[in-house]
Amino acid sequence: MKILTLLMLLAGKLAGQTLPPGQPETGPGGSDYRHAAVKMREFGAGAERYWIFEPVEPTPSAARIVGFIHGAGMILPYVYGGWIRHLVRKGYVVVYPQYQQGQGLSTDQYAPTAAAALASAIAEIKKQNLYTLLDDGLILMGHSLGGPIGTAIAKNSEAYGLPPVKAMFLAQPAGVFDDGDYSAIPADIKLLVVVGQNDVIVPPVTSRPYFDRTPQIPAENKYFITHVPDARGINIIGAGHTEPLTVFNGFDTGEFDLVVSIAAVTAATNVVDYYCYWKLSEALCECVYNGLKCSFAFGNTPEQRTMGQWSDGTPVNELIVEGPEYTVSRGTSFTLEALVYPVPFQDRLTVDFSGFDATLKLFDVYGRTVYERRHEIFPAEIETSALVPGLYFLSLGGETIRVVKNR
Repeated sequence: MKILTLLMLLAGKLAGQTLPPGQPETGPGGSDYRHAAVKMREFGAGAERYWIFEPVEPTPSAARIVGFIHGAGMILPYVYGGWIRHLVRKGYVVVYPQYQQGQGLSTDQYAPTAAAALASAIAEIKKQNLYTLLDDGLILMGHSLGGPIGTAIAKNSEAYGLPPVKAMFLAQPAGVFDDGDYSAIPADIKLLVVVGQNDVIVPPVTSRPYFDRTPQIPAENKYFITHVPDARGINIIGAGHTEPLTVFNGFDTGEFDLVVSIAAVTAATNVVDYYCYWKLSEALCECVYNGLKCSFAFGNTPEQRTMGQWSDGTPVNELIVEGPEYTVSRGTSFTLEALVYPVPFQDRLTVDFSGFDATLKLFDVYGRTVYERRHEIFPAEIETSALVPGLYFLSLGGETIRVVKNR
């Protein structure tokens, strides 16, 4: 896939195609690395195996830990290698628990097994005494199945012998393997939930409970972020489930695993990594640990939303950010007698209402009105072909619901 991507980019250049942005030179997600290299160490065996990735050249005087909880079956770290390498070269120590081995470990064992690996890694780093480990807090990052596993660890970090979890970065978190109760997530953590609009493996609606069912976390400390597709000619920016995967062969252990190998074929390092997963996760670490770069992770700011520019200067479709800044209501369904279809919609959205003479309004995620009209006859049809894909809010009779436009 990486070779194919390079060939497509080369063909695009030769054909005068508009190209997607590369990695920025500075800032979260950028190439301004503090360390030139990464040291990879492996410990344990089977499901208890884990890897420690540490910054070197130079070795830091002090560092903090990020626990990286992989998706189902992604037991070898090279499949997320680009993302891991980015964080480590920015100065963070990443611990990657395997926590799975074939079908021999049930899902209720995943969280304690991963937590035990994290605790063992902390002890190992302290024993080596190569730098000061700042272990007053822990940041967890989880993709897919790693979402509920990371959440379970956050709920029970003290019982697992771990430092308190200060923040969670949940990429397309699956909700299938947990109890759906997020009330025990610590109220003082910062939370970013990031989803892909076209994810069919873990659809965005599956990830919403992590955001919607955590009222104990102050609104300004949690955001639900959606990245959407974009395209210029042969260059396509995707928004599927494998977007966080980014292979780095330097972390290849030489083992063959069919699931990982298949996943690796779909992995490519591109704008979605630079401006979404790498940017947001790095900014979260900087904000929580150092009080820096917070505007890149929180606040619905231009820095948080931007996905860079195509080579012709056109902005890439921005991230859709949900947080406390919105003034529109977020009801989940109309209590009025109204039917809205299709859901998701594309070029048209139809509202069938039992009443009459009512005003329909459609807002985007920034609170901007993109449609407003008084209708005397229903069903009413809203032309939406000019709208960019993403999340919108439909208002009728004083109530507002979410609706989503697909590409």
